[in-house]
Amino acid sequence: MKQRKFNIFEYIYAEAASQPGELSDSNAEKLYNIIKSRINRKFGSKVYIQKSRIPISRDGETIYGVMFMLDDGDHAFRLNYKQKSGGAVSSIDFWIHPSNNPQLHVDTRELNVLQLVGVIEEVIEKKKTGTIIVDNDGKVEEEEDVINEDNNKRVSDEDEDNERSLKKKRRKKVRVERNNSDEQVKIRDEFSALFDDPLNDDELFSLLEFEIRKIKNKTNRALLILGDPGIGKSYTVTKELVGENAQVFKGSITGPAALYKTLFIHNDPDKILIFDDLDALFDNDQSANILKGALDSAKVTEIDYLSKNNINPLFYDVLIDKEPLTPEVIQKLEAMKINTEMFMPEASPQMKRLLSKLKARAMNPESPNAILPNKFNFRARVIFISNRYLQDFPSSLISRSSVVEVSLTMEQIVNRIEKILPNFELDGVKIDMEYKKAALKFLKEVVVPSKRIPKIDLRGFGDIVKFAMSPDTPKEIWYRWAAVSLKNKYTSPSKEEMKKRIKR
Repeated sequence: MKQRKFNIFEYIYAEAASQPGELSDSNAEKLYNIIKSRINRKFGSKVYIQKSRIPISRDGETIYGVMFMLDDGDHAFRLNYKQKSGGAVSSIDFWIHPSNNPQLHVDTRELNVLQLVGVIEEVIEKKKTGTIIVDNDGKVEEEEDVINEDNNKRVSDEDEDNERSLKKKRRKKVRVERNNSDEQVKIRDEFSALFDDPLNDDELFSLLEFEIRKIKNKTNRALLILGDPGIGKSYTVTKELVGENAQVFKGSITGPAALYKTLFIHNDPDKILIFDDLDALFDNDQSANILKGALDSAKVTEIDYLSKNNINPLFYDVLIDKEPLTPEVIQKLEAMKINTEMFMPEASPQMKRLLSKLKARAMNPESPNAILPNKFNFRARVIFISNRYLQDFPSSLISRSSVVEVSLTMEQIVNRIEKILPNFELDGVKIDMEYKKAALKFLKEVVVPSKRIPKIDLRGFGDIVKFAMSPDTPKEIWYRWAAVSLKNKYTSPSKEEMKKRIKR
């Protein structure tokens, strides 16, 4: 009995070839059985098939391959599909010796089943690049014989049977080329779908709503919402927090001092602070350190910030009458080199005026020259909304909070717009459904098929709606206006366009 060899192909693909029963295409099953039988008959080799269509990354695209391995341990070939669902075999890759990458490649998009088999047999046998001519029945012929035969043929217009016979004998010419691509098998295990398959737009926004509700219900204290601008992140937060004690901050916080003050003033466990589109804060080291405390998932976190207006927390508590001035407190203050004479009954008028000013500044934290403690325990809940993506965001902040990245393809954005169309408004103003449908039609029938606009957002769709609302403007005109407007908004001019502008 012939001993089955261990071969490297099985090593490469073993983990990726999951359930053989995954293949449901009966026609494909028939093809595989034909190939298996023919190879066995011609070469005397047993063929092992890994029937699941394995995702393979090659030259920036993904193909789906079905692997055939001969038991000699040296030869193998793979049928490649453009789609995971199967369809026509687009190409075949061949291994003529063990390697991670195949050595030979054949484009087979125009071949029938018998021609496929004929090409496979020929490549395995010859093991070289070149041209293969195969007839409709899968017979491989020499190119010289084909030319001579074609020259001697006479086709009678009156003989339909002969005409059909000649058509049946149609030949295909294919090229066997050397494979220069580096490829990588995308190994999938039982958890791959959970971790690797992207969420659709419904799933993504459901996750976002779930995370917001965790903040609302006090089961989580910090949330980062990252990703594409203008696709409804802020709207979803606002919608989910209706009726809650929430406050939105946009462009008013410009640095660490303003951020620290904001967190201190609104430090309330029953309050939700929403920081929307304040990305500049993440680029400042001091602001980032403050945010580490604010975004920590612990119920209570300590936030500190040293500045000329911030003082020791104990001194601050004394000034706002939160801490009684006991001998022990006086002793602690003196140890901090704080002049406690101002608290004494016999204090000079000058010291009393100083104390009065300090108390006033401490009791009014919202004033421009307010005195704040240089550290405090933060208890409020925080949501940060940013147009940055995970790879552009500090990992130290990501690790301290729940994170949702909202990133949609063009198709997903269009689907999202279609779903929210009945409730879509412009600056809080309701819009006639007729105009919104016209804008959606332009988006689906013009913008998407053109592939000129890489990605659109709700603001861009709003712009289209405004063009659709033009009272006396024909569709041909506002279509043109909308197209140019979107191009200007979402694309950068090419080098050729820049040259034309310079010439003008």
